[in-house]
Amino acid sequence: MFHIPLYHYKVQDWERKQDKLLDLYCDIASDLENCNDELSDVYTDYFNNYGKTRYKNFVVDILRDELGRFQDEEQLYKPFVDEMWIQKYVEGSFHTPHNHGQLGFSSVLYVKFDANVHTPTRFIAPFPDIRGNILEHSPEVEEGSIVFFPSMLHHYVLPNEAKDVRIILSMNIREGKD
Repeated sequence: MFHIPLYHYKVQDWERKQDKLLDLYCDIASDLENCNDELSDVYTDYFNNYGKTRYKNFVVDILRDELGRFQDEEQLYKPFVDEMWIQKYVEGSFHTPHNHGQLGFSSVLYVKFDANVHTPTRFIAPFPDIRGNILEHSPEVEEGSIVFFPSMLHHYVLPNEAKDVRIILSMNIREGKD
């Protein structure tokens, strides 16, 4: 009756693309150090560059194949990346349940992620099961995985219990108009 789309791809030519994304991360790392959420201790440039990220075109070019595949499979009309940001999770960092608005899709790209010590994003269904229980889903991801999901879907990240840093890149994708 109801279906919640979730697209999960492995980024092609990941090692080369990861190097470029980590270089980008190094370029903005000092910006991130000054922008952490006091509650969750997540370092992010979301609020500094909201809607006008200076590296958006660079990343869109790197992920052109994956974005094109997603656009074709979801049959989006004139899609565009509306916002983009990077988040760094240090030991103890987490992200509280939130969503990215009622329109479009969002994504998480796992740039630096060790499946042995880090946890993936946890998605919360917008409805309970027949017993009233909350339904959650965590896709099996690895470094180089990108997951696209409806922006309205609540999601969160459990505390990072590892000393290893977890880095993700997120974006919001909207449909264009005539």
